[in-house]
Amino acid sequence: ISYFWDQLIQRTCQNSLEGTLGGNSNIARGESAIYEMVKEPRFMRRSLSEKMLTAVDRFPDTGSFTRQVTFLPSFEPNVGYVLLQLRVPEEFRAEADFREKRHTVLEIACGAAKNKFPNLVKVIGIGIEVPKFSGGTVVEDFLLMPCEDWSDERKTYYEELNREWSFFGTPALRQFKDHVTQFIQPPRQRKPAESGKTGRNNPCPCGSGKKFKKCHGR
Repeated sequence: ISYFWDQLIQRTCQNSLEGTLGGNSNIARGESAIYEMVKEPRFMRRSLSEKMLTAVDRFPDTGSFTRQVTFLPSFEPNVGYVLLQLRVPEEFRAEADFREKRHTVLEIACGAAKNKFPNLVKVIGIGIEVPKFSGGTVVEDFLLMPCEDWSDERKTYYEELNREWSFFGTPALRQFKDHVTQFIQPPRQRKPAESGKTGRNNPCPCGSGKKFKKCHGR
């Protein structure tokens, strides 16, 4: 099972070489989620792989727009992984900026994890489409969020972004111990404005977390 982790690293390195890797990786400078993943010892790779595969297998079939976050502690102290699985309608997946939107949601989930577990100094985000609902095509996004210096402004920033998504917002997620999985229902649809149009400064109805004018209102 531990080789699942190795295969994930290998595919990601290949995506980086081909220029198709999403996220903020800079492998040449050692600033990359992949760099952190490589440091995991063999026994920890097996544990992380088992938990990731379990989360993938248990993803609920509740509709065409569903998301799930799983928190996985690293072998390194004060480091954790956030696995974000998204299931979205085909028309959203086909949009040219879908990867960018998924990366934005992944960043919000990582910021929410830091706010939930203040002792974290690094959060590694892994975003994927749900394998069993993606038609056999799985493309990963990775994000490395250094967060040792976490100002009040940054904390508030991610609290505001997470208000719509409520990642790691349930009372059950209180302890930084074993992996925890949280199923989040999609945001409730907002009532349309009286004009029948979404205001440019309102959150985009697609659930990306961006303002409408910077998302589907462009």
